[in-house]
Amino acid sequence: MKRKPRIVRKLNLQNMSSNDVFQEPIHSYLRLSATTLAARIRQLEIGVEELMQVFIDRINAVNASINAVVVDRFSEALQEAKELDEMLREMSQDERDELEVSKPFLGVPFTAKEAFSVAGLPNSGGLVARRDHIAKEDAVVVHRLRQAGAIPLALSNCSELCMWWESSNRVYGRTCNPYDLSKIVGGSSGGEGAIIGAGGSVFGLGSGKLQCLCCSSILSLVHFLFSFVLFYVNI
Repeated sequence: MKRKPRIVRKLNLQNMSSNDVFQEPIHSYLRLSATTLAARIRQLEIGVEELMQVFIDRINAVNASINAVVVDRFSEALQEAKELDEMLREMSQDERDELEVSKPFLGVPFTAKEAFSVAGLPNSGGLVARRDHIAKEDAVVVHRLRQAGAIPLALSNCSELCMWWESSNRVYGRTCNPYDLSKIVGGSSGGEGAIIGAGGSVFGLGSGKLQCLCCSSILSLVHFLFSFVLFYVNI
């Protein structure tokens, strides 16, 4: 039986302190860029499973305060990491060096906005009517990151249907700014910004919109015709 994706509980604002996100010690791996992590993995200086656990621990340490990650696949990511470690140990250094071109992000975890489909995970876009919808396949950009060797770790919060300037919805609740928990994080990719800003993800997938601020509320909907995908990347 396929494991039901774990959905992270909504934020309890009453238990939220002023700024406890950065009270936890920061592991040295969390300060490294995606390309540096990938290079050290190819050199067998960092184990993929070890790295995955560091980011999982960080997410668990900060997410209760900021509610940035709303769905996780920690168990699957750890299993994929373990398999990668075994594969890398069986390769020669020359073979591992060649992976820099074919799989430049091999073993590096990433997060993605919940509006991006990741096979087997919820894909509601924060809409109550879609709260039980499970993606059957990866979005193109997720698929390409997997091909580059990256491992999806979790999904982050967004505004309802990615339409608003705040990452809050009736499915997952509101995401808070890790630098000031009384502030919002903007939207619609605020969950990604928050978890990366809190050191819980090295890079992630978000999206943005081009919008004419002078248009009426109806005409402004044309900005969806110009949606574009962008990376929040620590290179």
